[in-house]
Amino acid sequence: MKYVKYFWVLAGLLLVGYIWQNHTLQTTNSQLTRVQADNEHLKKRLAKQSQNQVSLSDVKANKEQSFNSANDSVKQTMQLIVGTDPRQFETVLAGKVSPSTISSLKADLTPTVTTSQFDSQNVVYIGAVSEYADPLEFLVVAKNDTQQNAYYVTYDLASHEITRVDRAAMKGVFNEYNE
Repeated sequence: MKYVKYFWVLAGLLLVGYIWQNHTLQTTNSQLTRVQADNEHLKKRLAKQSQNQVSLSDVKANKEQSFNSANDSVKQTMQLIVGTDPRQFETVLAGKVSPSTISSLKADLTPTVTTSQFDSQNVVYIGAVSEYADPLEFLVVAKNDTQQNAYYVTYDLASHEITRVDRAAMKGVFNEYNE
C-alpha cells in the first residue's frame, strides 16, 4: 500500500508533465504556422518589390540618353537660330522653341536698318551649364568670320523645346584651341 501511494504520485506527475508538454507543443506548432505564413508573405512582398525596383544604372542610362538627346536638339536648333534670318523664325522654329522665346529672339536678332544684312553663324561649341537640372541649361558659342556670340540656352525636358535664350558676355577670342 505504501508503494501504491508513490505510484499515484508518480502517475500524477507524469500526467501533469504530459499535459504541459502537449500544451507547449501545440503553442509551438501554432507559432511555427504563423512564422511560416509570415515568411511566405514576406517572400511574395520581396519578389514584388524586386520586380518594381529600378536599378541605378537604368536611371543613369535614361538620364544620359535624355541629356544627349537634349544636347543634340539644342545644337540643331541653335544652328537654325544663328543660321536663319530672324524674319523667318516663326516658320523655322515652330515646335522647337517656345513662342515667347521666338518673339524675343526675333526682336533681339533682327538686323537694324543700318545693318540690313544678316550674317549667319555656325555653332562651334555647346556645353552643359547644369547637366542634372530640369530644365537643362547650356552655353552655346556661335561664330563666323566677323563676329562671335555666346548664348545661355534653357531646354525643357518635358516639352522638348528651348524655353529661353540669353546672350552671354564673351571676353577675348574663342577658337577651336580653347575647347
